[in-house]
Amino acid sequence: MAIFREISRSEAPLGVGGRVTIPHEIRESMSLLGKEGDATLHLRVEETRTRRGARYQLVLWEKVGETD
Repeated sequence: MAIFREISRSEAPLGVGGRVTIPHEIRESMSLLGKEGDATLHLRVEETRTRRGARYQLVLWEKVGETD
């Protein structure tokens, strides 16, 4: 089991034609369909280092019911 550490965190508005494409099935399972422009996704990039180099993973979520 790898231990990942957070290397950055950001927010991105949910839209069409962005830099990261979220497949339709995943948008549907996350209840994101039809929320373009009305939702904000929170992003976290995590890293782990092994003898073979670094591995990265992108974690994203939508905070529901919270206001900033």
